[in-house]
Amino acid sequence: MIQTKDIRITVALVNGMKPGDVFHDSDLKGFGARCQLKGVSYFLKTVVAGKQHFFTIGRHGQPWTPDAARKMALRIKGDPSLGMKKKE
Repeated sequence: MIQTKDIRITVALVNGMKPGDVFHDSDLKGFGARCQLKGVSYFLKTVVAGKQHFFTIGRHGQPWTPDAARKMALRIKGDPSLGMKKKE
């Protein structure tokens, strides 16, 4: 398992990830990618109203590329309700 910080998450990096790998983006604090058996997912870990929250943005592949997921992470940081799942 590899865990590292201060590395820009790119398509090449994501395509080379193995299960258990977790990378934290150097460009956006709290944004990262983790690889599980089902594939790579993008996430954002941030503090909202004094509590730490973990948002899963989506699985790598259409429409989620590192750049698209990074943009969504920025949007969630600005408005955390965008990352909240609606209960049905």
